[in-house]
Amino acid sequence: MQVWCYLLLVLRVAEGCTLEDHRETEQITAYTGGSVLLPCHCTDLHTTPERFIWEKYNTTNHTWEEISSESDRSTNSRIQLVNGHSPGNLSLLISHLTTKDGGMYRCNLEMKEHRFVFLTITGGCVLEKRSTLHSVTAHTGQSVLLPCYCTDLHTKPETFGWKKYNMDRNTWEEISSESGQYGSRVQLVNGHSPGNLSLLISHLTEEDGGHYQCNVKDGGHTFISLSLKGCILENSRTTLTISAHTGGSVLLPCYCTDLHTTPETFSWKKHNTTRNTWEEISSESGQYRNRVQLVNGHSPGNLSLLISHLTEEDGGEYQCNVKDSGHTYFRLTVTVSPQSLPFVPFAVVTVIFLHIIVAVVYCTKRNKDPTMVRYSNAEEDGAVSLQ
Repeated sequence: MQVWCYLLLVLRVAEGCTLEDHRETEQITAYTGGSVLLPCHCTDLHTTPERFIWEKYNTTNHTWEEISSESDRSTNSRIQLVNGHSPGNLSLLISHLTTKDGGMYRCNLEMKEHRFVFLTITGGCVLEKRSTLHSVTAHTGQSVLLPCYCTDLHTKPETFGWKKYNMDRNTWEEISSESGQYGSRVQLVNGHSPGNLSLLISHLTEEDGGHYQCNVKDGGHTFISLSLKGCILENSRTTLTISAHTGGSVLLPCYCTDLHTTPETFSWKKHNTTRNTWEEISSESGQYRNRVQLVNGHSPGNLSLLISHLTEEDGGEYQCNVKDSGHTYFRLTVTVSPQSLPFVPFAVVTVIFLHIIVAVVYCTKRNKDPTMVRYSNAEEDGAVSLQ
């Protein structure tokens, strides 16, 4: 039995590798940016060929050029053999495909057998609705998605970029997370679709409005006009009169006409009559420490201010100020609450009032009772007869 196994091993080594479907040409299509496997196998996957190479046909020189990690710096990190544990698997994996990778390949075994593969690389990313203008509206302070897609979401463009039009310089300027205006506010949100080139911009400001361009090499352009809605105050430049009591709370209402809008910057101020200046209010300022808070809930356009534990000093003129939108003015009157009267004077008044009531009742009863009158007269004469 051992002799037969030894003979079979000798015959297998002697036979060497024979390519499957040699001298035939296989047609394969792949996408730019993706990967492709060029198949080549020995009929017996356990056979290790003495020598084999992969070659590509150069249409310019009309020659076959060997492919190796040393032959071309642009491909040395993009090619690898994927034989795994099968020495007879001679397949070649090419990653990060470009349009230049298309053409005729051959797996050349010991210069006697060949396996041909013709690789077609699709024309790359072709943009949907290219050369058209999309209008997008968003709110300041929030986020917006600028859409840009390849017609085939599985296609990864060789190169692409986002640009914004600078009206002052009359130029298109590239957008990146390292650019000054956008910093860390921009990111691509392609998920698992390499053909999704959409751009997400967060924490929008009014300066972000304008014209954008999604540019794909050999794939066209998509133009987007971004309009931003800022905060427009209700009751702008009007004065609202509000009354409240000491010890209680008061809400100074201030709203954007669109409650979903987050103003870029806003502040609350109070007029200092002594200095004739408007001074900003915060929970850290002396007079209002831990007594003021914004009560917007889930509405970023609600800028209302709540002041608690009111004192007479809180009365005066207030201002809700939104950048580039105007002001809403308030005149707050704080009166002393009836419950705040001192206890001792109130008690004295109550006692006096009760004494007056008792005296009135006593006098009224005395005038109506004749017995009390006779007894009183007799007492005055010093003679009281006992019956």
